[in-house]
Amino acid sequence: MSEQNNILPSIDELDFCYFTAGSNWVHWRECFEARKPACPALDSEKRFSTFISEYGLLRGVTRAERLRLRRVIIEIGLIKDCSSGSDVDKLVEALVQRGFRREVSLVSKLAAFYKPEKFIAFDQFARRGLKQVLRLQELPYPYSEYLSHVEALCLSDYGREISEYLQSRHIPANNKQAFYLRVVDVFLMLRGDRWAR
Repeated sequence: MSEQNNILPSIDELDFCYFTAGSNWVHWRECFEARKPACPALDSEKRFSTFISEYGLLRGVTRAERLRLRRVIIEIGLIKDCSSGSDVDKLVEALVQRGFRREVSLVSKLAAFYKPEKFIAFDQFARRGLKQVLRLQELPYPYSEYLSHVEALCLSDYGREISEYLQSRHIPANNKQAFYLRVVDVFLMLRGDRWAR
């Protein structure tokens, strides 16, 4: 673990997180700000393919299997019913029971699009960053555990630093809490060495 992971974010880190989250928000605005019950990332095969490609999801899965997964997610309709980390875990399990891999990252990103003020993406870099920042013994898993640790981080000095930084910035989103979680997500990925050289 680098020494950087034991200190509060610097202004350079906060700037990077803000601009990276802002760029992502603008690029995916129609997903983050969609009127419910819409979930534009699932609306068409093309948009779903763009989503999984740009987020690096479903690697090694055939096109036919990706499209079947999209259809099943739409058919079981559980994304719109997710209101807690446990609900995300249940949706992942429902997909596993239908023969799919354990796609926590995919489901968490869809949940973050659907309820961006509540959910945050789950991936190897963010998990690693969360483990380092909060000095956890293990990588947080399942998603419900990960989300509870993110909530703890948001109440910590780290979360307060990010919140205070954002108070003096333009928020390119219709929901400040949702954008705050995007910045937290980028911060966790940064601390998890997502952009390490």
